[in-house]
Amino acid sequence: MQFIPQRLDRVHRAMNRDSLDAVILTRRSDVQYLTGYGYPNKSLPACCILAGVKQPVLVVSELESKAIEHENTVAQVFTVSSDLDDDWGGIRGPVFWQTAARALKEAGVQTGMLGLQHSSLTIKEFEVLKSLLPDAGFRDFSDSMWRLRQVKEPGEVDLIRQATRVAEIGLRTALEIITPGKTEVEASIEIAAAMGAAGGELRGIRAAVLSRHPLRHTLVNPSVERIRADSLVVVDITASYEGYFAQVARTLHTGSPSAEERRAYETALEIQSTLEEHLQSGVVLGEAVSAAVRAAEAGSGPPCRAILPMGNSIGLELREPPSLVSGSTEYAREGMVFSLCPLCMCSERIAAKVGDEVLVTSAGCETLSSLVRETM
Repeated sequence: MQFIPQRLDRVHRAMNRDSLDAVILTRRSDVQYLTGYGYPNKSLPACCILAGVKQPVLVVSELESKAIEHENTVAQVFTVSSDLDDDWGGIRGPVFWQTAARALKEAGVQTGMLGLQHSSLTIKEFEVLKSLLPDAGFRDFSDSMWRLRQVKEPGEVDLIRQATRVAEIGLRTALEIITPGKTEVEASIEIAAAMGAAGGELRGIRAAVLSRHPLRHTLVNPSVERIRADSLVVVDITASYEGYFAQVARTLHTGSPSAEERRAYETALEIQSTLEEHLQSGVVLGEAVSAAVRAAEAGSGPPCRAILPMGNSIGLELREPPSLVSGSTEYAREGMVFSLCPLCMCSERIAAKVGDEVLVTSAGCETLSSLVRETM
C-alpha cells in the first residue's frame, strides 16, 4: 500500500502522455496493483477507473462489499447487484458497465478519450460500453500498463523473495521425498502441502513432478505413473506470497543418466548461467537469448535444443511481458525481475529444466534463490 500513491502518479503521467482523460482497467493484476484489492473471490467481476487526479474508483459485486471492508484499499467503491447479469455467464454484464459509466459521468469524463485494456475486455463488453458512452473515444492502454509494472518496487521484490522462499521449501521437500516407486501425483501432493504449511497461498501453489511426460508443454500435469529406478525427473514449482509469484525448477535422476539426459541437463544449466551473465541493465533481451543459444550449441554431445521462451518477467502474474525470445527488442532495466526457466530437449521424451528468479541490478543479475542447481 505504501507505494500506491507513486503508482497512481506514474499512471497519470502515462495518461497525459497518451492524451487520455480516464482509464478503465479490467486486468485483475492491474486492479490489485493500483487499489490494493486482492480479489477474495476470483469468479466475481471488478474493474478500476482512474480519471484525472481523483481517487481511483473500484467497481465490484455487492457480494464483495463485506470483504472490501477488511481490504486495505485506497479506492472509492461502487457496488453492482450480484444477480442482474447472470445471463452473461459471470463476466461483466450491462448492469456492471452501467455502474462504471455512472462513475465516469460523475468524474465528468464521459465524452473524453478513455483508455481500455483490449486484451482483458470482450467484444461484447466493448459494444455495451460504446452504447453507454456514445460520445467517448477509446484507445488501448494495455502496453502502457505493462511497461509501468515491469520495474518492480523494493516492496514488490521483497514479496517475490518471500514467494521464492516458499518455492525453495517445495524443492527441498522434493529432493527428500522423490524415490522410485512413488507416483508423480503422490510426490506432487507432498510438495504442495509443504509449501502451504510454509505460508504459500493456495491459489499460487503448483507442484509438478514429471518423469514420463513429453515436457514441451509448460503446464503438463503429474500422473499416476510410478517413478522408476532410472527416471529423469523434472520438478517444476510455482508459489505465490501476498499475490506475487515465483517459479523454480530442478532436474534430478533416480539412477545413472544417459548421455542424452546428461546433455539436456547441462545445456539447461549453461543457458541459465549465460542469461544471468548477459541480463544487465540496457541489454537488448533478444541479444541475451542469442548468446544463450550460442552457448548451448557450443557444447559437445548429442544434439539438444532449447524451447522458447527461456523465461519472462514475473510479479503479480506468473508470466508477464517481456518474454525472453529471439529477436526481442525490449531492454533489460534495473529493477526488473525475470523468471529464467530454460527447458532443453534432446528428444521428445528426454528433457531437463532449471529455473530461478533473478533481479536486474546496477551490478548485474542477483539470483533470488539460494538452492544449488547441480542436482544430477
